[in-house]
Formats: sequence, structure tokens, C-alpha cells
Amino acid sequence: MFDRFFEGLKVLGGVALACGVLWAGVSMPKPGWSSLRAMLPEWTVNFEAAIVLILIGAVAIFLGHRMSARRALGQKAAAPPDMFSNDPATRALWDRIGKEQLAAEKQAVGDVFGRAQRRIALRPCWPQRETKSWIGGLPMLPVDMDWPRIEGKPAVFIAQICLADMPDDLWQGAGPRDGWLVIWGDEEGGCGTALRHVSGALQERAQPDGVAPCWHWNMEPCGMQSALGTEGLVPLRWYLEPAEDASLGAVEDMMADNPAFWDDDAGDWIWASSWLGVRHDVMRDLDVKDAFGHGLDWRGLFGLLGIWRRVVTEEREQVRRELESRDARLERLRDAQGKELRLLEENPGAEAASFAQMKLKHQQAEARLSDQFSRLEQDLTRMDQALVLAGRIETEVRGFEDDVPFAAEIGHEVLDTLNDAFPAPSAHMRPAVQHFVENYARYCYVRHPSDLSDALFDRFAPLWERQCRDTLIFVGCNHDGTVGMQPDARLIDVPSHPLAGLSFGDDSRFYVDMRLRDLVSENWHEAEGLTTHGAV
Repeated sequence: MFDRFFEGLKVLGGVALACGVLWAGVSMPKPGWSSLRAMLPEWTVNFEAAIVLILIGAVAIFLGHRMSARRALGQKAAAPPDMFSNDPATRALWDRIGKEQLAAEKQAVGDVFGRAQRRIALRPCWPQRETKSWIGGLPMLPVDMDWPRIEGKPAVFIAQICLADMPDDLWQGAGPRDGWLVIWGDEEGGCGTALRHVSGALQERAQPDGVAPCWHWNMEPCGMQSALGTEGLVPLRWYLEPAEDASLGAVEDMMADNPAFWDDDAGDWIWASSWLGVRHDVMRDLDVKDAFGHGLDWRGLFGLLGIWRRVVTEEREQVRRELESRDARLERLRDAQGKELRLLEENPGAEAASFAQMKLKHQQAEARLSDQFSRLEQDLTRMDQALVLAGRIETEVRGFEDDVPFAAEIGHEVLDTLNDAFPAPSAHMRPAVQHFVENYARYCYVRHPSDLSDALFDRFAPLWERQCRDTLIFVGCNHDGTVGMQPDARLIDVPSHPLAGLSFGDDSRFYVDMRLRDLVSENWHEAEGLTTHGAV
């Protein structure tokens, strides 16, 4: 009732204010208004009364707003008592609230309350062999389960962990110990996550259209797609096995702030990856032609064609943008030349020869700019012709790949033909080829071992073995038992993964936490994904 009264008071005040303003306007003497005022009753022409009405309206509006604000403030919940207060009554209140929350926690988590929990470490198997847990690749799901979406986009599959292999004291004994925990992330390699607990009859689920993994820096997805089609856009599956309990490198260790975990000389954690040096040694002497000599096949050639096409297309786009800037660059050049001439004209001691020299310099600058754009136009024409040629060659070779055994000479001839048409910049081509050859060899090792040549395996096996040893995935955290509020359960802690080709954040770790009470009730949608972004 009071709210309606205050609102009405504000409305009446507004009406009074408006009427007062109009009344004051009529009552004020103005040139040409004498005849109008003579037509109005005498009592209507009263400037003083109009001012009073304006004041009444303004006061009514002010009171209406003030009283409404006070009533709303009075209706707000009282501020919580200061939890740091020494007042006995306040302390008693907080003690009661804490006991109520703890009682609710005990009821929610049940028998696992107060237990200790520990973590386990997993690493990719070397040599690869099939186990019940894996990272990358495709998930095994029930037929009727949908592929999850994060913020409207298909999620990126990360890992599938066999819960039957988990120890009893993982997550304080909470959560299921049957089936698998399936973990997805978002396409940006950020904090979005989706979890599913699956069991029973499962089938490998194909990756839906629109999935866009955040690729690790060592990946060459363009070449892989050209070589394998959509299969080249699926991260590789690497089976996992238990690692020793003493393994370090989890987010938990980073947060421990233990100086023994930091290597001052290296400026990094003691568990920092050591495979980068091996990779440099492996890649150092690998170039395009060596790739064919190491046993690439038809699909490897298609991958290199895709890389060549991408590099030349990017170069073409850069040339096109430069040609579009021709008029603007010529205008800037002529503006600068005009300023130089005006400065020379303002110099009374300037000689005619100076003007002639400057004009000659300007003509030469314009001629050089014209030559530059002429060469760019020629390059653009050559690139267009070379891209058409590349498409024709690829169509031809795809037509007889099933009937003609691949030979290194074929690959050399194809790339020599394209580079004669337009040489791709080696600064871009070489590292992309190195990435692709390793990616493709890794794909063959994981998916089709019989297709992997001995030369490629011998070259990259030491690198993969080192990566398997250095890549640690953790499940759970080390926590002592507590009679207070229970710690969160860490469902997974996985690094940016060079073997699967996945990256998280700034080449950092991705981990998923969940309140223990939600894990007990299997509220998987309450899980929260986080990344370290290179540091904790």
C-alpha cells in the first residue's frame, strides 16, 4: 500500500510541476501576448501562484523518491554480522552457521566424509599398446548419448579414464568405480568442460562436423587434412598406463610453492619437458626432399601438396593486399615530394640545378615504386597459374594412387614442377613440412603401424619415447583426512599434449575440479574446468 502511495505522490508531483511551468509561461508578460492575456480570466494570470505550484510539485516528487528509497532500504536483508568480530553473540552466531554447514556437508558426502585422498599418475604407453584409458582420438559412448556442446559449439574430446582401474582412496572413495569418465573441453583450449559417466554397451563415436581442436604448436593440421581428409582433424589416441607414485608435475605441485620443485639454473620446474632438445636434433636436417627418402607414401605427398598450396595462398593474399595499397602509397610518396619541393622553394638561395636534381630523384622513386608493383602483379599471375596447376596435378595423381606404387621420384617430380611454377617461400615451407612429416609418421604409428616405414620410425621413435616419459596426466590430489569442510576432488589434470596434438591455454595444463558432494551425487554438470595459462 505504501509503495503505491509513494508512486502516486511522484506522479501528482510531476503533474503539478508541468502545470506550474505552463501557468508561469502564460503569466509572464511577452511582446505580442497582450491580446491573448486579455482573453483569459484575470485569476488565471498569476505568476506568483504558478511558482508556488512548481515548488509544490518539486517537493512532492522529492518526497516520493526519498520515501520509496527509505522503504526499499528498510526492506533489504540486514548485512551479515562481521565474522571477525569479538562480540560473543556474533561469534556464537557464526559458530552455529559453521556447524549447520558442516552437518549439511556430512549428510551430503556420507561415508566418505573425513577420509584421506590421493592422486595417481598416468603416462602414454611406450611402446603403444591398448589399455582401458586414453587421451585424444575418439570416445566410446552409448549409442543414444549425444556429443556434448559447450557454448553452442561441439566440444573437443580430451580423455576417457577407466574408473574400474582407480584405487579405492581416490577422491576419498567418492564417485563411481565402474565404466569410464569421459572428459571434453572447449575449442579454444580454455576452461569450458563437459563430463559424462558411461558404462555398458559402448561404441566408438565419430567426431561430429564443426569440432575445432586447439592444436598443439607441433601440429600441421592443414597438411594432415590434405593427406587424410576429415580423419586428419581428429587428435590421435594414445593409451595410458600407470606411472610411478612419486611422479611430480601436477598443478598441485605448482601450487605447493616448494622451492625444491624449482630449478634455478634452468629457470623452470624440475619436471619441465626435456623432449624439446631431442625434437630439435630430429628435425634439424629434415627437409622436403628428405621426407620422400624416408618413406612417405601417396597420402604423405597429398599432405605436402596441401602445405604448398596453403603457403602459396597465404603469400598470394599478402601480395594482393600490397597491390590494393598501390594508390595510397603513391599518394603518400607524392605528398612527401611536394613538401620537399615547397621547402626548397622557400629557400631564396636555392638554385635551378637543385630543383632539377630533386625532381629527378622524385621521378626515380616513382619509377622504383612502379617497378615494385609491376613485379608484384607478375608474382600474382604466377601464383594464380601455379595454384591452378597444383589442383590439376593433385586431381591426376589421386586418380592413379590405387594402381601405381608410390616412389620418391614421383614426389620429387611433383614438387619440382610446382616450385618451377612458383617457388614457395622456404622460411614458411620448411618448418611446416617438418611438422607434417612427424605428425604423419605419428599417425601411422598409432593408427596403421604397417604403413610406417622403418626409416620414419627410427627417426622419430626416440622423440616419441621421450614425450611418453615426460607427459604425465594426474587424477586426484593428495589430501589428508579432515573433519572440516571437504576439499574438492580433482577429476583430471592433463598437460598440453604433443602426442595427441592438443593444447590448453598458453601451452599449459588443463584440470577439472568438482565439489565432493557433487561427485557423490554424480552431478557432473557441476564440474569446473581451469587452465594454468603457463603459471599458477
